[in-house]
Amino acid sequence: MSGSGSRAISPDVTCQGLTPTHNTERLTRLLDIGSAPRPYVLPGLVRGTVGILVAPGGTGKSMWALEACLGVAGEQANRALLELEMGTHGAASYLTVEDDESEIDARMLALAIHTGRDAYIDACERLTIDSRVGHGVDLVSQKWLTHLRSLAKGRTLLIVDTFSRLHGGSENDAGAMAAAVGSLELLARQEFCSILVLHHVGRLSALNERLGDKPRARGSSAITDNARWVAEMACDDDNDSIVRLGLVKANYGTRDALRVSYKRTETGALLPVEALAANVSKAVVPTIGRQNVGRQKRVPTEDRRAKAQQRRAI
Repeated sequence: MSGSGSRAISPDVTCQGLTPTHNTERLTRLLDIGSAPRPYVLPGLVRGTVGILVAPGGTGKSMWALEACLGVAGEQANRALLELEMGTHGAASYLTVEDDESEIDARMLALAIHTGRDAYIDACERLTIDSRVGHGVDLVSQKWLTHLRSLAKGRTLLIVDTFSRLHGGSENDAGAMAAAVGSLELLARQEFCSILVLHHVGRLSALNERLGDKPRARGSSAITDNARWVAEMACDDDNDSIVRLGLVKANYGTRDALRVSYKRTETGALLPVEALAANVSKAVVPTIGRQNVGRQKRVPTEDRRAKAQQRRAI
């Protein structure tokens, strides 16, 4: 290529040497052996793909993410917490660039109260948590891509909290956001690890916390367009301690695969409302270790909406 406005393509970034994934032999062999079942990790989320969990700040998505990691790492922990229908259990990683080590300690202790000591220890044998607050994590940096790969290698699930701190670009730049999600997508495929990224809702969408039929993620629609799985969390309008979770996009399943209501307990843990109704003892917080469990006081829904309206006026 030539010209002042063009850029030459170097040989090392071309697609030379690539062969099609499906040749005649593979296509015809399908008639005899059929296709392999999809390996789901979370309901609707296939292993080796990228998902996005969208929610307003303070809803509880980080706590839910920790519970999901514990549940993937340990079947007993899943039964004690989220009770999700998981297709497979295995090692999990959680990378946070929002919460420091002391906050993670408090949240994990809160979850241990609900799982019990044995189930907690069993899950932690296959769980890695890494807090990198203030470290400048950036997907375009080879250093951080290598670190993400180390957290994904040999894992069933990697959760990253949050998307806004994974890049230095504008979230309204469709090209930059598609590239960012694409980097995660390639990593997920290469390591055969599902990557779930936590993300915030848009400013105007925060005024209405009800779950919708379309993704309400902040920034360009390329963020959710390029993900294979998108779920949303929102607090109930009438009861701030009830948190609803539902799929708004599931390329490899149905949106009905995940639609749950959770109750926020005294420890901050989210437990299924139906499970609490069936087993009242799950809602009772043991006194042992309770004095060490703390969580930030949540701003009432009305106050959050008022602040959002003030920002909108500005």
